[in-house]
Amino acid sequence: FGVLTLSVLTIGWLLARHLTVPLLRLVGAARALAGGDFSARSDVHTQDEIGVLAVTFDAMAERLQRQHLATIGALASAIDARDPYTAGHSLRVGELAAALGRDMGLPSSSIQHLQVGGILHDIGKIGIRDSVLLKRGSLTVDERILIEEHPRIGLRILGPAGLPGEVLDIVGAHHERLDGTGYPLRLTSDELSIFPRIAAVADVFDALTTHRPYRPAIPVEDALRLLERE
Repeated sequence: FGVLTLSVLTIGWLLARHLTVPLLRLVGAARALAGGDFSARSDVHTQDEIGVLAVTFDAMAERLQRQHLATIGALASAIDARDPYTAGHSLRVGELAAALGRDMGLPSSSIQHLQVGGILHDIGKIGIRDSVLLKRGSLTVDERILIEEHPRIGLRILGPAGLPGEVLDIVGAHHERLDGTGYPLRLTSDELSIFPRIAAVADVFDALTTHRPYRPAIPVEDALRLLERE
């Protein structure tokens, strides 16, 4: 009787574990997606009803992620289109930042934050008038001050959108520098998370390797050497 009871309990425990483990993974992925992590996937591949539900959920999450990136990409492209010399800059910064995150072994959620933040990093420039933003000559002191406000403007624009803090960190701090000489807040290395640091590298690299009205693009090798000295 004791052996039989133990066998029944063991079988019951195994069956419960077979059901609850994938179900909990699915619930966790759903919560992450609801919290704004569009990279969340259940990765459940069982051959039962839970497996079917998980495959459907993962397909839905992937579609939502594509739509999310396409929407913010269209917004960033509209901003970049104001200046033919920066067309495509925001999308490239997003891709570069995500690639750096992958090379560093960061989790998928962090890579998504890097891509989204990279795409949106210059959204505040929508609040800068064309006479300043598109000026080909040297900026006056007042014009420079206005340009340096675009991270703050970006944060005000995106504040009501409920975006993750990592994305907002990139928008607000991608022009900060480790030694405190950046803008707009003159933050130092101790005050900067890894997200704006990575986005800043992607931003500068793309700026250096694309043509601008005041200078031609420089070779990739030269851009990398300049970044290493910073």
